[in-house]
Amino acid sequence: MSQVFKTRQSRLSTLAALSNSEAKPQTIMASIQPFHTRAHRAPLLTLSALALAAAALAGCGGGGESATVDNPAPLAADDRDETDAATLAQVGQLMEATDASIRSLGLQTAAGSPQSAAQAAGRPENGHGWFPGLAQTNLVANRPEFEAEILEPAMKNAWGIAIRPAGFGGHFWVGAAGTGKSIQYVGDVGGKPLFQDELALVDTAGATTGVAFNPGTQFVISQGHANGPIVAPTKFFFANASGSITAWTERARPGGGFDHPADSVTVVDGAARGSSFLGVTVAPAADRMLAADFGADAQLRVYDGSFVEKAPLANPFRPQGKKQPGGFEAFNVQTLGESVFAMYGRQVPPDPAAPPPAEGRLVEFDGQGRVVARWHGRGYLNYPWGVARAPHSFGLYGGCLLVGNFGDGSIVAFHPRLKVALDYVRDTEGKRVVIDGLWGLQFGNGASLGEADHMYFAAGPNKEADGLFGKLRANPNTLPFLKGLSLCR
Repeated sequence: MSQVFKTRQSRLSTLAALSNSEAKPQTIMASIQPFHTRAHRAPLLTLSALALAAAALAGCGGGGESATVDNPAPLAADDRDETDAATLAQVGQLMEATDASIRSLGLQTAAGSPQSAAQAAGRPENGHGWFPGLAQTNLVANRPEFEAEILEPAMKNAWGIAIRPAGFGGHFWVGAAGTGKSIQYVGDVGGKPLFQDELALVDTAGATTGVAFNPGTQFVISQGHANGPIVAPTKFFFANASGSITAWTERARPGGGFDHPADSVTVVDGAARGSSFLGVTVAPAADRMLAADFGADAQLRVYDGSFVEKAPLANPFRPQGKKQPGGFEAFNVQTLGESVFAMYGRQVPPDPAAPPPAEGRLVEFDGQGRVVARWHGRGYLNYPWGVARAPHSFGLYGGCLLVGNFGDGSIVAFHPRLKVALDYVRDTEGKRVVIDGLWGLQFGNGASLGEADHMYFAAGPNKEADGLFGKLRANPNTLPFLKGLSLCR
């Protein structure tokens, strides 16, 4: 058994023991820590070779010892997560064509190999620069070791991210599970640095996980304020691992400015039934709130505009609708446009003595809660949580659906038409992007909250003891030469 599988199995065995005990939901949640197995980085294969190797491994039902540490073979996917042979062939052709196009542009398709001393020193002999991947910038962290631009002690286990659309002002809302706060920032767009105004911290009354913006007029709440009670539709929701969902709103002042409460109010309390809410979103029509309950009675729960609970969304991984030990349950839920994406992770391993199958699933629902499509992860998914749709200006990954794995800190690029995983997202040297404790993903709005083609992330590194808020952007050295080339065009 490979070291990757050994490490993953140990984690899942711990989770199984906790789930069968009387441990609190947040204890179970904390046991799903990122898998630390990448001690060094091996030479990168070309894109086409990676795709073909992944397809072959998935097709035969497993990986072997030949996978490198930096390019591990995706875990063996069962037939429900594998796509058909024709689609696999399209993936192989797509990757080969992209690989050839990158070479024709004079860009690097492989890095880290001992081809030349110049390359080893980071100075390619030919071409315009390193691999056309993503460059990372750390913006906010709780400790100076992360070399972030801003030091914020309250930024511990940064989890969900939410913003308002362009033209509606507002802030980056970053949930910090380690401190029970939502931390707000503005800027990082148009040459303006990231900064805070008077709305710096909001108490979320729990271990904050998912954060969601409400664009509609339902979900009315009442909050106390020094200038009098505020009765208004919720602006932001906070899911809490401790079993509650809280809400926050604001009030415009007649003379300008806003009244901002310093805390949030509880609108759902599922602690008595053992709920552990790890994600929350508002449906496309802004008439329902959806919450991923990963607790004792795991469900993708639904609440109407008056906070009345309705029938949950059906779990497509439950035979005859019955919950199975070790089955897939909703780990997060997020609305993107007119679609609702649910990310699933195994709650308990089916057999602690055997290597686990692919530990993640991705399902797209419509606004009414009907399944639109199963997106085939092909073994790349590993407790997926964050999801974002990349704009076409996002370089090699423009137009892709990007899914972040909490399990190993990687990000997976999915083709939007084929609805299949293509590859791990890679950095400017062609190595997998790995962000320890990765949670939320969110593109900026291009107006007041981040550049529209920068993808912001939240993470809880070092076993969720620390917190990091940062961003990924297309390699600025190679972007001008790509000329619109993308894996997902």
